[in-house]
Amino acid sequence: MTPKSIAPPNLLNVAEVAYALHLTKRRVLRMIKEGKFPNSCKLSGKTGAYLITQADLEREKKRRHASAQNSNAGASRSGKPPATSGA
Repeated sequence: MTPKSIAPPNLLNVAEVAYALHLTKRRVLRMIKEGKFPNSCKLSGKTGAYLITQADLEREKKRRHASAQNSNAGASRSGKPPATSGA
């Protein structure tokens, strides 16, 4: 089930970003603090929810995709045969 949003169309809440990236909300909050979503903003108030731009989400998706591609390519170029389970 997709999280319900109350944010404008180009802004996403933490739950929506977590869902899109297959991460926990806690991990997304950590990523915000690490600067992975530079255009995110914190709302005022006691709870102060964060909003993340659609552009930041797409940039992170591309970065993750490229990182996965590079790690897969590196494994196939290592010259080592694939690991097999011996029985």
